Amino acid sequence: MSSLFAAIGFLTIIPMPRVSEGALARARMWFPVVGLGIGGLLAGFDYALREGFWALTDVGFPSLLLAALILAFLVIITRALHLDGFMDTCDALFGGDSAERRLDIMRDSRVGSFAVAGALCLFLISFAAIVSLWPPGRFWALLLIPCLSRWAMVVTMAAFPYARGEDGLGSAFLTGGTGVQTVVATVLVVAAAVVLAGATGIVLLVVAVVVALGVGQFATSRLGGLTGDIYGAVNELATMAMLVAASLIVLGDVMPLEPVWSGMDINFSFGDDSYAP
Repeated sequence: MSSLFAAIGFLTIIPMPRVSEGALARARMWFPVVGLGIGGLLAGFDYALREGFWALTDVGFPSLLLAALILAFLVIITRALHLDGFMDTCDALFGGDSAERRLDIMRDSRVGSFAVAGALCLFLISFAAIVSLWPPGRFWALLLIPCLSRWAMVVTMAAFPYARGEDGLGSAFLTGGTGVQTVVATVLVVAAAVVLAGATGIVLLVVAVVVALGVGQFATSRLGGLTGDIYGAVNELATMAMLVAASLIVLGDVMPLEPVWSGMDINFSFGDDSYAP
């Protein structure tokens, strides 16, 4: 269980006991599980605000404010860890003229213009996508997407070399790790995608893979490998891309974004959708 504790402590704000480096290397197989927990908190937060406000006022919670609060809540429960990595990645990949210089920029604690512009675009697109997601599809998207985006990091860990050797935080998840962790994580995430979103879950899974491999390939061409900051950037970009995909699927009524048991005599109420954005 130490590897699970390591994953929880690394990916969330929840304090966990200190663990060995071996536990950190094995922790990546638990990334989708922890991501599902993060998704549960987001979906529950969304549900509680909507239903609580509806019960008190008989009107819907303002959709713009709700989307902003969901994003703020996500930043808080993840300690902005992946957002920080994304911002460092923006500065490094677009601000240096050599691999060595880009790696140096990535270590710099100062925030550059590429980081600010990248974070602004990330938040605006994610915000718009959440606003565009109607309940109850938004509930299932918020539940599943953090699971898939954490798995996207596992994909990049397995598919690309590490740029800093044994230096850097990201190396702790590679040293001593094996393909078994990747296989376990993949089995878990495929099961979650199918059970929680059916065919739409598979589409979102493909989106996560495309982002992971695309970002990984681009970063490797610029740095000679990946770093912990790149893993964080993959998580953030995969989350944004899947939110966009989910919103388009729901708005276009392309396919249902609902769990496999939705056609059974098992019903969950998500309140009156008449105030959906």
